[in-house]
Amino acid sequence: MATAGVSAALAIAVVGVTVFAPVHAAIPSAPGGVADSAGLDGIPIRRVEVTARNVFDPLPHGVLRPIAGLANHLHIRTRASTIRRDLLFAAGERWNEQRARESLRLLRARQIFVPVSLVRQRVNDSLEVRVETRDIWSTVLDFSLESGGGSTSGEFGVAERNLFGRGQSLAFSYREDPLRVTRSVSFSDPALGGTRLRVSAFARDESNGSGHGLELAVPFWAEDARWTGGVRWERGTTLARLYRDDIETAVFDRRDESTELWGGLGESRGGVVSRLIARFRAQDRRFGPTRVVAPVVDEAFLGGEENERIRRLSIEASWWRPRFVERRGIEQLSGIEDVDLGTRVVFEAGVSPRGLGGSRDEGLVRMSAASALSAAGGAFALGRAEASWRPDPRARDAVLRLRLRAVVPAHERGAFVFAALGVLGFDTPRDFQILLGGLDGLRAFPAQALAGTRVWRFNAERRWTMARDAFGIATLGAAVFYDAGHAWGAGSGDAGWHHDAGLGVRMALPGASPSQIVRVDLAWPIEPLDRGRRETVLSFGSSQAF
Repeated sequence: MATAGVSAALAIAVVGVTVFAPVHAAIPSAPGGVADSAGLDGIPIRRVEVTARNVFDPLPHGVLRPIAGLANHLHIRTRASTIRRDLLFAAGERWNEQRARESLRLLRARQIFVPVSLVRQRVNDSLEVRVETRDIWSTVLDFSLESGGGSTSGEFGVAERNLFGRGQSLAFSYREDPLRVTRSVSFSDPALGGTRLRVSAFARDESNGSGHGLELAVPFWAEDARWTGGVRWERGTTLARLYRDDIETAVFDRRDESTELWGGLGESRGGVVSRLIARFRAQDRRFGPTRVVAPVVDEAFLGGEENERIRRLSIEASWWRPRFVERRGIEQLSGIEDVDLGTRVVFEAGVSPRGLGGSRDEGLVRMSAASALSAAGGAFALGRAEASWRPDPRARDAVLRLRLRAVVPAHERGAFVFAALGVLGFDTPRDFQILLGGLDGLRAFPAQALAGTRVWRFNAERRWTMARDAFGIATLGAAVFYDAGHAWGAGSGDAGWHHDAGLGVRMALPGASPSQIVRVDLAWPIEPLDRGRRETVLSFGSSQAF
């Protein structure tokens, strides 16, 4: 089975058995082919040939050759049918350069192989297309850890993302903090039985609850996909915990069960993707009475038993003008990163009347907008705003979310990355609380250092790629950073702005997914200090901190 070589694969990844750098796909014409790609649009495709190479292909020379050969033997290679289902063209259809480039983005997004090349060649009055990929380690470790102030919080998981070479995913995770332990397992198949139907399921067990979920759906699988539909069911029980000044102050039992059905239509015309989706959501939610567990507790945390039923019909309309560009060295140390600098607007309106079984007559308004700016030298900024509320008729459960991310490339080996996050909640349910700390981009502070119904967080990081394939083992990077955060509303106490700074190292292992990096950071608080001391805090994970 695909996980049979987990131990060997991880060992090989650590010692870095490779002598070549990853290569990534372009869309060239083969020798003798037509150089003008625009002139190929509309030509019939005679044949599509797919080649899936192993992780180490060709094998390296020297003493590492037997180990790499063993790794290839233990690895189950991706099936050609798994690759073909992400290709938006097939034999008998007509060539379209835009759909070919979208196919490469879909292949890269899979994170189980690297598209090496996509080559098309003119043969008389038709085209022959060759697609080649190279597998990456599909068994991956996901982890994050924050240690400081005498406590440790973190999460560890292992996932097989390409089970039996079919693109299926099976994942296990373990999360622990000073107050709870959570274990979970999940499975997903993006093409059940070779169709467009996706299935996913999860189960969760924690110290004070459990959860289960199942989803069957046909998504908008491409920009010009004409329809979507699906059903999702989730049920969970847990102990809601509310914090103030990094201390758990109140808890209550929470139970939530929901079922959602949806279906919609879409079209792509003139570079604009328009979609319309109808939804029905049935949700039953119960909050138990609040139990106070600390001397000081916010009044907003107090409450008796609450039961709420939602039976909502809604319509969602979206407008999207995609504009993808390729960048390197931003979130990853190697490989191509696809960034959408286009514009997207989404609006959803719905109603949950008593006549359908709802607790009250209420509505739903949800809207979002995302856009981007680009500048010379590859710099860009991404912005997104989301707002939602439930009028009944006053605006209940109102939440505004703001995100900004700016990237300024620094020569060929790194970038300046800036990010801002704002979450503003008004008249929200009792369990609504946002936490900021060592696991959420505020690296010198405990996991629940800041809590509130409204928060701001700012991050700035200078990232360097120091050496690519250093000693044939790994790609190495470094970073210096600054974090800042502030919370107010219920649970924030007297906490002011929190600031920290630090430095870290980054490492990408050969044969691993380009999005998987090992991140190790040392952070020092600037303000406030713990009893006047500036204690070093260690945090590390398998992805960037923000």
